[in-house]
Amino acid sequence: MAEKDFYQILGVARSASEEEIKKAYRKLARKYHPDMNPGNKQMEERFKEISAAYSVLSDAEKRRQYDLGGSERFQGFGGQGSDPFSAYTRSGAGAGGPRDFQGFRFDFGDAGGAGFGLGDIFQEVFSGRTGSGPFRRRNPQGEDLEYSLELGLEEAASGVTTKINLAREVSCPACLGSGGQGNKPCPQCGGMGRVNQPENIQVRIPAGVDEGSRVRVPGKGNEGSNGGPPGDLFLSIRMRPHPRFDRQGKDIRLEVPISLSEAVFGAKIEVPTVEGSVKMTIPPGTSSGQQFRLRGYGMPETKKGSRGDQLVRVKIVLPAKLDEKSRELIREFERLNPYDPRKEN
Repeated sequence: MAEKDFYQILGVARSASEEEIKKAYRKLARKYHPDMNPGNKQMEERFKEISAAYSVLSDAEKRRQYDLGGSERFQGFGGQGSDPFSAYTRSGAGAGGPRDFQGFRFDFGDAGGAGFGLGDIFQEVFSGRTGSGPFRRRNPQGEDLEYSLELGLEEAASGVTTKINLAREVSCPACLGSGGQGNKPCPQCGGMGRVNQPENIQVRIPAGVDEGSRVRVPGKGNEGSNGGPPGDLFLSIRMRPHPRFDRQGKDIRLEVPISLSEAVFGAKIEVPTVEGSVKMTIPPGTSSGQQFRLRGYGMPETKKGSRGDQLVRVKIVLPAKLDEKSRELIREFERLNPYDPRKEN
């Protein structure tokens, strides 16, 4: 027979990845399987070609040999003579332990003892089928979902309950997740057994999350096939920059301006924190750049329950304009208190 191109049969490029080959096979197997096309000889032959092509291209070593020599290299493959596709025959043909799938027999036993690995794929492709037939499988768990959520620093410090909108895959209401109606794929879900459904989900974000934190919401991922358990939803946290606070781990840094008189004589000033304003004492003789620690006013640690601190650096700020009398007073101050800070340091 004329040589057939396995890549062309599956509709993939020669550089296709393992996942791309598997995806192409799933799609074609669903369309051409004899159960979906009872009595259609043309579809049956096409399905045999698809299965044979996948059995080779899904195996790294067989694929390497095929790339070197083409399908002619697989003559006799499966112990069925010179046709590489004849391992897939009607009931009664072939040796090596064929499996009977509703009258359609496949020899999975030869091929170097490794098998084709098609049984699991058949179950995966037809996971929506019900009843006691050969394509009935255990209920697979649904996939996990990822969602990016942006928070402000105050929200991360106190924790927040919020609602998010996302689309989840849920059991198809038309076929109840089976994927089929009679002997045909469900028209509403295309045989997948699931449909996309927008949903508002209320989630609780614990206090102390940071950039890159992941929060798990159990059971809010995609629902499983054929009534299987749902996956989980994972929230990936992104932090909005704050105009005043700078977070460093569990500590928060802040720069606060003070006047010259507050630095000289000392003062009690209002300092903002993520929980509101608090009073902080500036001792007399405070220098610009000096740092003070407000214990327990930093970020909470999600697992330990303790809190970091807020580190407040003060900066002496002079008035933008000084009148002449004020200038004279400063000169007098310098005369009475000669001091060179560069020499002292």
